[in-house]
Amino acid sequence: MEELHCYSSRANITKRSFSVEYNYGSFKGRPEELVAKYFDVFVYVSSWEHRQLIIRLPVSKFPPQTVDPYKTDRSVACWQVADHLLLSLAHCPETGHEWAEGEGWMELLAPLRSALLSGDLRALHVAWLAGVDLWEVDDEAVEPPVPPGLGDWRSTGLSDLGSFLSVGEDLVDAAAERSEPLAGKEEMESMVSSWVSSLPEARRSELLASLVAGNVPGLGESLFAEATKWARTLSAVSTVPSRTVAQIRDRSIELEKVRHKREHEESMRRQRRQQEEAERRRVAYLSSLSGGEEGLWSKIHELLDSTNTKKYVQCVELLVDLRDLAARDGKQEEFNRRLQEFHASVGSRPALIRRMEESGLI
Repeated sequence: MEELHCYSSRANITKRSFSVEYNYGSFKGRPEELVAKYFDVFVYVSSWEHRQLIIRLPVSKFPPQTVDPYKTDRSVACWQVADHLLLSLAHCPETGHEWAEGEGWMELLAPLRSALLSGDLRALHVAWLAGVDLWEVDDEAVEPPVPPGLGDWRSTGLSDLGSFLSVGEDLVDAAAERSEPLAGKEEMESMVSSWVSSLPEARRSELLASLVAGNVPGLGESLFAEATKWARTLSAVSTVPSRTVAQIRDRSIELEKVRHKREHEESMRRQRRQQEEAERRRVAYLSSLSGGEEGLWSKIHELLDSTNTKKYVQCVELLVDLRDLAARDGKQEEFNRRLQEFHASVGSRPALIRRMEESGLI
């Protein structure tokens, strides 16, 4: 920890994290060096919308060739440092338009490391799509292997990655149409059993002894990740012919139109429900006033005795209540007569007359 203080006197350093915020200027160190030496995950957010996630992964479990199909100019990159691979997933727009907040991203994005180590490559595909969204990939380029389960991206941490990289949701949906579903619990358990059976007898005995003795921290989680990764290589990618980037873009435009139509229809339904609910409340309110019309007229005249013109709002509201009550009970003629008399009596109050006109009373 003492060595980390050399990088920044302003950093908040704990045994698990190194965080620093600059309102003017920027971090002078090289984040890649920090990640390579000390940390597994790095998150960078600038106020001009430049965002970067760097994940450190052991090359033995995540070789560089895994990333190659998904690389773009800037959104997806990787480089090897000793026995680790540094994977960079970034959002690098040419111009920033919105203020970007940097807090909270680490907690949301850090779990992606475990997912990648278990063979879940959906984060790579989402990041590749972010590059497509920024026109880093040629229209003639062919999409990389589509990992299974991409269709569930909204219900997983992938939605947070999509927000972090500002990738269009319709673009992800278009790509996900070619994605096979993830294996179910029973199917995954069967695959794990197959993986155990595929291990050499000597290794199975060694692993069982280590698990029973408990002398290898995190061994259970590590083995499950290895088994899951092995299982995913079997279920793996879609066998449907790959599409070009241009075809994916065209499909995303179609999905965007469908989504906008769906959202418009849902908005109209919501407005109708709100209107119906408001009408129900109005009917109940008028029912509570029924039989008390004379009291309402008296209240109106009491309000007029005040010199406070703000009372005019209450007067008009009560007049509207009386009008609606009369319409409901078939007494419009009587109400209109009394309203005319009232109008004549307040002719010298232009502010009140204006509010009555705005409410449709006169």
